[in-house]
Formats: sequence, structure tokens, C-alpha cells
Amino acid sequence: MKFKITKIEDGVISVLYENNSTRSFEITSDHTKNQIARQINVKLNSKTKMADDKLPFTIDQWEELDDYNTVDYKEARRETYPTISEQLDALYWARQGDDTKQKAVDDAIKVIKDRYPKDMKAFTLDEWESERISKGYTRAKDVIELLMQAQTLGGFIEQL
Repeated sequence: MKFKITKIEDGVISVLYENNSTRSFEITSDHTKNQIARQINVKLNSKTKMADDKLPFTIDQWEELDDYNTVDYKEARRETYPTISEQLDALYWARQGDDTKQKAVDDAIKVIKDRYPKDMKAFTLDEWESERISKGYTRAKDVIELLMQAQTLGGFIEQL
């Protein structure tokens, strides 16, 4: 599909596509032509814009930002689950006959689901940051490594 840049102002580029749809997005001075073109392509294929009547806020009504600065169970799980690549890697090795990683991934998911149940009270952003620091991980990869170490240590202890 063809496109043309119709405007650039204050680091915001406006694009018109040949199907008459338009998109605007920010660019920085370090973007190359190819990076901008890829972003133009991504914006073309991005989800459709929200209809005005679907906006979940009331126009001209003051809202308290602190009411929305929370992390619910979905966000907590999403930030701590094993990444897709970690899960796919575990699946590959399981198909090869070594299910060690798969068991660790499954154990990590269970720990995360138990820690962040659907009916949990949402964390404030400060509480969430404290939670992540106190648990000592930023992604589930760290949890998986800890579980694998524990499994290895458990097997070693049993052999003693």
C-alpha cells in the first residue's frame, strides 16, 4: 500500500495511506528512513481507533490519576509470567525428551497464579515496585532459574 507524509510538527509525523486512513506518531532525530517506514507500516496495521462513544471516561470530568495507578492481577501476571520465548524453548526441550525446563515453567506459572489470584486487591505502583524488589525478580525467567536450582539442589540433597 502506498502512503504519503502529510505533515511533521514538533516531532509528530502524520501519514495518509492510499485507503484514506490516517495515522500520527512521534519520531525522534535518531530514527532512520527504514525505521520510520517500518513504523508507518506498523501503524497501518495497528488496531482500529476507539470510537468516540466507547471512551471509558466522561468528557470534561476531572479524574484522579492515582485511582488508575494500580497493578491488577492481569498486569502482575503478565509482567512476571515466563516470556513466550522461554515457554517455547521449554516446549522444544520437552519434545526432545528433557522436560526439566517445562516443569520449571509450569511451576513458575503456578507460583505466579497463586501469588496473584484473580480476586487479589490491586497493588499501587509503589507497592508493585516493592513487591518486585522483595521477590528479587523482574521477569519469571528469574523465578524459573530459582526453581530449577531448587530442583537440582533437591535432587542433590536426596542423593546425599
